[in-house]
Formats: sequence, C-alpha cells, structure tokens
Amino acid sequence: MYIIFGYIASCLFSILFLPQLIKIINTKQVYNISYIFITINIAANSCNIVFALGLWYEGLAKQSLPILSGCSIAFIWSVLLLLLKIVYTRKYKKHNNYNTHFPPTVEGKKNLNVNEDKDFQGE
Repeated sequence: MYIIFGYIASCLFSILFLPQLIKIINTKQVYNISYIFITINIAANSCNIVFALGLWYEGLAKQSLPILSGCSIAFIWSVLLLLLKIVYTRKYKKHNNYNTHFPPTVEGKKNLNVNEDKDFQGE
C-alpha cells in the first residue's frame, strides 16, 4: 500500500519543474532563477538516483522504482533548467551589453518601477 505514495511522489517530482520551464521558454527570462538552487537540486537528484540504484542492486527493485523514475526525470528537468539559465543569460548579456543577468533597466534606473516613471503614467 505504501508504494502508492512513492508513485504519487514520483509523478509530482516529474512535473515539478514543468511550469517553470514552460514560463522560461515562453518569456526567455531567467534572472530570478538561482544557480545555487539549480545546483543543489541537481546534486540532490543525483544522490537519490545513486540511492535508488543501490536499492535496485540489493534486490529491492520494486521499492526503488518510484525513487529512480521520479528523481531521474527531475534530474533531466533540472539540467534543462540550468542549460536554459546559461543560454538565456548569455543572450541577454550579449544583446544588452550588460555584465549582469538582472532585468532590463529604464533610463539608468536600477529597477523597472512603472509607478515612478512618468512615461508610463502618460504625463
């Protein structure tokens, strides 16, 4: 009975990054995604994959399958997220001649605050 929870968790881990990946692909904006978050996630999924393979090797294939499948798919999504972060950050820097990966600025302002900019208020 408890194995059902493993499969549910596996499905949830498998779809965990999909909304974020879809948003990044559509907007091509990755400046709010942390390299540290992605790196820790890849490391955690790698450890879980090794753990699940160890269980499989010990003869506990049925028990390790939810962990192995969920973490493998989450690992793939994490690597894809890292690649998108690298690609879109480089494109942004190259296109805008910026040395950072922060969002675009308006007339030298540090952030885009629509309420403070008269051009956006129609004045």
